[in-house]
Amino acid sequence: MRRDTVTFPAYSYLALRFLADSPFVALVHCHAQQHKQRGMAFTLVVAPELLQQTQRMPEKMLEFCRKLGVKTSGNAAGNSGLDLTGLPSAQPIEDNTF
Repeated sequence: MRRDTVTFPAYSYLALRFLADSPFVALVHCHAQQHKQRGMAFTLVVAPELLQQTQRMPEKMLEFCRKLGVKTSGNAAGNSGLDLTGLPSAQPIEDNTF
C-alpha cells in the first residue's frame, strides 16, 4: 500500500485525481488533532455497492448501531441511490481558532 501526504496553503483547496480500480474505504484527514475534531476529515468510499455485497459487518456492530438508531444499509443517509433525505447537517464550528 502506498501512502502519501500533501501539504497545501491555508484557505486553498486540493484536487486529487486517481484511478479507483478496486473498492476501498479511506479516512482522509488533516494531521492536526484539533482540526479533525472540528470536522476536517471525511471518509472516501469507492464502489460502495460492491463493498456492501462483499463485506459484512459483525452482528455485534449492527446491534450497537441499532441501539443508537444508526441506519446500517444504504447511502450516508441510510437511503438508496442519491437520496440524501434525512442526512444530518454539519455542526457549526463555534471556535474558529484552528
